[in-house]
Amino acid sequence: MSDNTESEKADGSLEIISPTEAVTPLFMSVSPEPEPKVVVDDPDYYIQGEFVVFQVENHRFRVPSYRFVSESEVFASMFMCPQPPGRDGEGSTSSIGNPIFLPYTTIPDFKNFLKALYPQSFDVLLSLSKEEWFSVLTLSNQWYFLRLRAVAISELNTMTGFSSIEKITLGRNLKVASWVVQGFLELTLRAFEVGISDDEAKKISLMTTINLLRIREARAAGKVGSATSAIVAMIETKFKEELEFIRAEEQGYGQVFEDVTGNEERNENIKKKKKRLTLGS
Repeated sequence: MSDNTESEKADGSLEIISPTEAVTPLFMSVSPEPEPKVVVDDPDYYIQGEFVVFQVENHRFRVPSYRFVSESEVFASMFMCPQPPGRDGEGSTSSIGNPIFLPYTTIPDFKNFLKALYPQSFDVLLSLSKEEWFSVLTLSNQWYFLRLRAVAISELNTMTGFSSIEKITLGRNLKVASWVVQGFLELTLRAFEVGISDDEAKKISLMTTINLLRIREARAAGKVGSATSAIVAMIETKFKEELEFIRAEEQGYGQVFEDVTGNEERNENIKKKKKRLTLGS
């Protein structure tokens, strides 16, 4: 049987048309091939870096390097330096056989620090204890993790249970001037019958105790106003040199945390200062 079809012409005669001729259009539109999209690296989640091996005391830690590079000038500078021969294997910066040794660091402090830097849970908010946040703040100070330092201070500011002596000693050691001022203020406002104990005096130094006692005496004699701002002003005068030094150190981290008293004059003419960590191997 033939697959040809018949078509009537204008004069009434029939014309045989093959199936191919019947369905083939005179013109065919061909869609252009789509241009391939250029592949780009996502600016937020194409993470550069490699794993790096640290040694703290007798413990090794293997973690991604990107946080150390992006958050700390100290480590960013170190990883950019040419590496000595033998530092190969798992990365250009360290290997299991050649870890980066971190002196002046304890195992608990470093583990607490890594909890904040690389959280292992999916909680939106980091849930660390007061002691763990102190570890984070200590090492953030030492290695110039500026944003992490600010987070640690903000978290610790929301916590309770700090004695006046702790605020002074920790504020001095960790370069947070507002804690020092708060501790001085609390000891100044302490009831006169309580005073400052011998043990407390040893922790904050004899000269500090003498100056605080002088402020307390002036307050008892009515030589300084009872308002908190007046007492703070006297504290700022008595401890001017020490507080300016702490604030200069604090400014080196890019931020001076405000005291609860709102004294704004103390931030003038502060020199920027930075410390560097010497990493041994």
